[in-house]
Amino acid sequence: MAKVYNWQIGREMEYPYEAARPKKQFGMVMDLNKCIACQTCTVACKTTWTAGRGQEYMYWNNVESKPYGFYPLGWDVRILERLGVQPMDGPVYRGKTLFDAAPEGERVLGYLPDDLDYAHPNIGEDDSAGDLAQGAFLQMPHMQWMYYLPRICNHCTYPGCLGACPRQSVYKRPEDGIVLIDQQRCRGYRECVRGCPYKKTYFNPMTRVSEKCIGCYPALENGRQSQCTITCIGKIRLQGFISVPDRLREDNPLDYIVHIARVARPLIRSSGWSRTCTTSRRCTCRPPISSRCSAGGWTGRSPTTAARARTSGCSGRCSCSAPRPRSSTTTGSKETTRSATTRTTPRSCACRSASRSFSARLMMSATGAGAPT
Repeated sequence: MAKVYNWQIGREMEYPYEAARPKKQFGMVMDLNKCIACQTCTVACKTTWTAGRGQEYMYWNNVESKPYGFYPLGWDVRILERLGVQPMDGPVYRGKTLFDAAPEGERVLGYLPDDLDYAHPNIGEDDSAGDLAQGAFLQMPHMQWMYYLPRICNHCTYPGCLGACPRQSVYKRPEDGIVLIDQQRCRGYRECVRGCPYKKTYFNPMTRVSEKCIGCYPALENGRQSQCTITCIGKIRLQGFISVPDRLREDNPLDYIVHIARVARPLIRSSGWSRTCTTSRRCTCRPPISSRCSAGGWTGRSPTTAARARTSGCSGRCSCSAPRPRSSTTTGSKETTRSATTRTTPRSCACRSASRSFSARLMMSATGAGAPT
């Protein structure tokens, strides 16, 4: 395996392919204080992308009630049990990653969910005390608590699904870092489903290939945002492009929230297994008033903010970037390198209907305009 630097764990880790940076990285920050689990984002994503046959149990976006809700069932606790308790020394994670802990003959530690694990999309929703009869009173020795967790594909920098695929049918787009599946190369081995720690890759039993969130890239290519972002009632999502730590842009709100203010964290980072360098993050607290975003950019910045940003989380070795399965061909004395993740025109994607006409309908539906004739 190659050695790649993962800035989230503060050290190098093993990965099946060498690192390579996309031109920019799609990212999203979600404010969990504002999420009310209305499931509007779930319905918008479902009706847009997964309304076909074989996609009945696909939820590229879903909202869970933690700590009691899961989709698929037990997706996080099961992989935690397999990885076990791992040491973490300060900001540097010294334990095993999912790639380090992979069994013999496998690339990444994972598991394949059962079919019944997908049968209950809303299990645990709004459930913190169980079922109580009318008029019953329950007093607990500790405070009852729960929170809502919206989830999409994290479009990881070092995706487990990409590393696990033996066909190299999973790849990252070099223009925006979105992770896609080439369905013409996919043979339905479901290794991507096994390898994804967030279980956000799904197998379609009708087409016999895998599918996943595509980041609404037809909308992004036309200057719009994803369906889950524009339909969110609570406006909890901030979507854009995240810079790598050694190339921060202080005027980029996502860079400020993630790298400078550090109020947005990757999913379950402290548990010791979310080690794929995710780009979808959750924010459970707000930055100071003087640092919030305004029409003129971030206000209240001190002269040393940029200097702190450059040294806050970067060791200068950062190569937090898209992995590329590589194959080399030699022509004369000159060697050229090709990568499955650098296809400028993919033969297929996770949704075959992402055409120009569908992109137009998607944008018009988002703006409330009538369907084109």
